[in-house]
Amino acid sequence: MTTQDLEPMFDRAARQFNSNLKALDEDVLRLEEWLNTQPHLPKLFDKNCLRNFLILNKCSIEIAKQKIDNYFSIRAKLPEIALGINPKLPYHRTFNEAAFLVEHPQLTDEMYRLTFFQVKGESLPDSYEPITFVKKFHTIQEMRMRDGVMCGDVSHRCWCTKPCNCMNEFFLRVSKPVIKPKVFERLHFHPDLDSLKKVIRPDLLPVDFGGEGLSLQELEDALEEKYRKNQDLFDRIDEIKVDESLRPQKLEDSDFLGFYGNFKKLEID
Repeated sequence: MTTQDLEPMFDRAARQFNSNLKALDEDVLRLEEWLNTQPHLPKLFDKNCLRNFLILNKCSIEIAKQKIDNYFSIRAKLPEIALGINPKLPYHRTFNEAAFLVEHPQLTDEMYRLTFFQVKGESLPDSYEPITFVKKFHTIQEMRMRDGVMCGDVSHRCWCTKPCNCMNEFFLRVSKPVIKPKVFERLHFHPDLDSLKKVIRPDLLPVDFGGEGLSLQELEDALEEKYRKNQDLFDRIDEIKVDESLRPQKLEDSDFLGFYGNFKKLEID
């Protein structure tokens, strides 16, 4: 979707925080002016990115500034999580062979973002490393930040798997290190697909889970095509470095996972 196509959705998202599209874009200009005074930060964000940073942080310019700085600084602080998310790397293909991890391109009526996970075989291979799940999720977020609206504070996450006794433990292991404690406590495990269908519209629920929406394979194919078209972006992200010697002032906020952990609820079946 183009920036113009997204404007009605950004306006609706901003109004949740007593703002609107006009005020949001005025704040984007303020963020751009601030970024020009931060010589240590790389130049990477377009208008949609800055809109999303504001929406994710309840349209607070000051908090958005902290999260933008954290977005870059986390690469030195937590490289095992933030680095190596380029979809051309081997981990990406290996992950795709083992499981689906896809987002639905359409928001729910409440502007929630649906994310689906499903193991492709009977279970994950013994060689599977949970950290690849986090990297894959970050790859999706990087793309979504630029071509979608991220209502992080009110978003609804849906992680769906085939019945498997080990999956609850798996999600707990991969989620707890990267989610704020107060958000982690909101994890909800659906006991069956009927429970899931009560909270997701049939047209948004993949046919794999008894819905009428696009299949997981179709959603994955669409994401992969989007990655191919934006390969230059991920190559640029690989080169991101913060020059601390040029930082005007010390970064006060230590919440390095604030950007990635800004979702309200994560549903698992």
